[in-house]
Amino acid sequence: MKSIPKAKALYSYFRDCYEADNRNLNIRSVFQSRYKLKHFVGGTEEVLEKKQRFSAFDHPKIDEVKEQLLLYSLEMGLYYGAFFLLGMDRSGFQRSSKIASPLFLIPAHLMEGEEAVLDLGWDQLIINAEALRLLDLKNESKGHDEFLAKAEMILSQDGGVYSIKALLEEFYQNLDTEALVEWPVLWKSSKIQSTLKEIQLKDPFKVVPAAAYLLLEKNQNSLGVLQDLEFMAQSNAYPEVLKNLLEAQTLKKPKLESWFRYQLNREQYKALQNTFQYPGSVIIGPPGTGKSYTIAAITAEAIAQGKSIMIASKTKSAVEVVRGILESKYDLKDYLIQSSGHGYRRSLLTRVRRFLQGIERRPGLSTNLTNLTEIDNQMKASEKAYQKELERELRRLELEKPKSKKSLKNSIEKLWLSNAFRTYDLYLQHYLESLEIRKDIDKRIKKYSDQKIHLNRFQHRNSHRNAIAAYEQALESESFTESKKRMQELNYSKLLNIFPIWLVHLPELNNVLPQQLELFDLLIIDEASQVDLALALPAIYRAKHSCIVGDPNQLRHYSFLSQNKQAQLQKKYGLSPDTNFDYRNRSILDFFLSQLAEQDQLSFLREHFRSSPDIIEFSNKEFYAGQLEVLKSGPQHQQEDAIELHPCDGERNKDGVNEIEGEALISKLKALKSEYKYQALKPSIGVLSPFSAQVSWLKTRVAEEFNRDFIQGHDLWIGGPYHFQGSEREIMLISFALDDKAHSAAFTHLNKAEVFNVSVTRAISKQIVFHSLSTVPSSSEHLLHRYLHFLKNRHKVARPAPEHDQFLAEIIEFLKGLETCESIHPAHPIAGMILDLIIKYKDKHIFIDLIGYPGDYALGFHMERYQTLSRIGIQSLPVFYSHWSRMPDEARKSLVKALYELSK
Repeated sequence: MKSIPKAKALYSYFRDCYEADNRNLNIRSVFQSRYKLKHFVGGTEEVLEKKQRFSAFDHPKIDEVKEQLLLYSLEMGLYYGAFFLLGMDRSGFQRSSKIASPLFLIPAHLMEGEEAVLDLGWDQLIINAEALRLLDLKNESKGHDEFLAKAEMILSQDGGVYSIKALLEEFYQNLDTEALVEWPVLWKSSKIQSTLKEIQLKDPFKVVPAAAYLLLEKNQNSLGVLQDLEFMAQSNAYPEVLKNLLEAQTLKKPKLESWFRYQLNREQYKALQNTFQYPGSVIIGPPGTGKSYTIAAITAEAIAQGKSIMIASKTKSAVEVVRGILESKYDLKDYLIQSSGHGYRRSLLTRVRRFLQGIERRPGLSTNLTNLTEIDNQMKASEKAYQKELERELRRLELEKPKSKKSLKNSIEKLWLSNAFRTYDLYLQHYLESLEIRKDIDKRIKKYSDQKIHLNRFQHRNSHRNAIAAYEQALESESFTESKKRMQELNYSKLLNIFPIWLVHLPELNNVLPQQLELFDLLIIDEASQVDLALALPAIYRAKHSCIVGDPNQLRHYSFLSQNKQAQLQKKYGLSPDTNFDYRNRSILDFFLSQLAEQDQLSFLREHFRSSPDIIEFSNKEFYAGQLEVLKSGPQHQQEDAIELHPCDGERNKDGVNEIEGEALISKLKALKSEYKYQALKPSIGVLSPFSAQVSWLKTRVAEEFNRDFIQGHDLWIGGPYHFQGSEREIMLISFALDDKAHSAAFTHLNKAEVFNVSVTRAISKQIVFHSLSTVPSSSEHLLHRYLHFLKNRHKVARPAPEHDQFLAEIIEFLKGLETCESIHPAHPIAGMILDLIIKYKDKHIFIDLIGYPGDYALGFHMERYQTLSRIGIQSLPVFYSHWSRMPDEARKSLVKALYELSK
């Protein structure tokens, strides 16, 4: 068995990493009213210049500062801030607010004694990453984290402050640093305010020589994560799932059989089974493969078993999608708690009060628990009958071959099978009945979990009432401190019986749930590539089973922790410097993938439902080895042009902006506005550029050209790949901004697989691409070149020319004579399959599966494939050659009848 570190050391290490990485304080402008106790230092700067450990605290309101620090020691802290960034924030669609924020902050502790002296925490120096993100990088491949590492080194050296000006000029382009020549003489508050008043939106940011003492609110979300990790370190305990992962072993339970197999495809169902079979499992969900749908089905199965489940993510939008499916498809709104979002507490109080007031249905009044077993048996019998009939048809085909062995037994079998066609009408009747049974099962499964949890709630309504009443009181508390105190005192085992589904924003976990080992039966972390280990561990600590969902080919978490600092912390806690404990570069998804004991713990969702084939094809080949099966590739999608390519004669200027390309995009937005002006249902629109300077410019231009009605009506969103991770839009407009003269470093940034993959896979129906490259080499190491070459040379997915097939030809000839048959597509490719024949019949797409004629169309599909096709709106109809050839009139009548039934 592999030796593992002590839990206390591991948790403490990740706590310190997280603390060092999340010291950022979101300061927009120190001139806002909330910063009443700020005090600008005058004269010559000495703290940074002399790297002072102790400094006299000459503050005109020192007594008020002391009082605030005494009353709010947990919530507030005193800081020394220097090098102020001035300017206007270009984000959003309104006129942007003024920025006056220090680039460097040092925590300061007011020492006891008669003299007011500060102890400055140089080892906890904070570089204001939030302020840096407002600036445009000159070189996207040299990110903010590289600036942070160099700045830390400069500030750690005596006399190194003068190098800050050169460092800022090296990394950032929309920044004026000329005022720093006055350093160490500091600007007064009045001079800063007058300069700030003159700055316009179009002006670059300025860095000025200034320093101030600030009383700031601490990051409460970060504080909660730190408190969790500290508690976990004191407990010195691993949940079973984490212990198994670290030891590279697993405990396997028997494989679950679930009703939800009727609603999931093969890979999704395997993911569901893994979640309950293994303490730790992983679901790889590429774009558009239904991972949220799968998570919702796992949740419904869990509560049907009487289990509690927490669904968590770093982004609130990810859990919001799952919530929507749970409410709309499974009717589970009354049993879930979403611990964040607008008005969540008010909505939750309503549900709690309904329970306490007895406003809920009784079992058997609204819906009776259905005996799914009987219907399941009917379905299995139907599928078995179909499979048996299919085998008979294929055996008949085998016996018809000239090389078939001649024997009395085979002759008798051939004679018997030749009469099998007489049962086709009966078989067809059974087949259509099986489709109705499937529809019935689907409806009943939608209510299955709701009925199970409602019965469980009804049985516990008396014994759990006090716990729910206490929860109501906690929710009603106006004081956050009092509310949290009451929540920590709740009996959560009873609460989870009544409300078994919790949707949680990971940074807020400490605010809503107690620090209890294995409190939940199951945890699912969504968009896990963006979740660092420290943020994930408190959730994993609270669960018996953990399922990690994400995609390693999408964007990862971003860390500002330096490599040197991480190495120091690993050494401090006696941890080996291996990749397992690499906080900077590894997400919780990476950790699980590296530690799974068995390959079976991993499931890969391969059926892509979201985008048209053109949109996903490049990523499928480039990042997923062609393993995605694009289901949204019916005839209608192959006739549409889902991608528009707009070459522009633009140039990227010194600020990283390509205005000509940007104006072309704005013109296209205007055209879309006109196109959908009078339509009630307007498509959502996204505008993306991989470069922050282009994003900022586009936001400004959109704010100038379009009103709020257009922006809200189309749910318009503008951002980079990180803004769009986990989100999608009907129409996406992409501005790559690069020209032939662009620095190679810009191509390097765009060559990151996760950045490029997210950039080109956000569209559902239409992708409009703008670029300014005059030459696109056919072979290149750059993803952008390969993508543009693919777009320029792409063709519609070519249907293989069908082999000469008498059966196929006769069917087509017959269908052409039907007025209600609108189109016919032989040998149609979809999701890695070649479908014999797809027709459009009364606005419905129907797949005709030709079975039994010698040649390419002899074999038939399994019922599971028919079910998969039905999920994208394609009904299936098997037709046997034996019936068609021996009883042509009856066969044609049967075909028309079946088409009519399927088109209802």
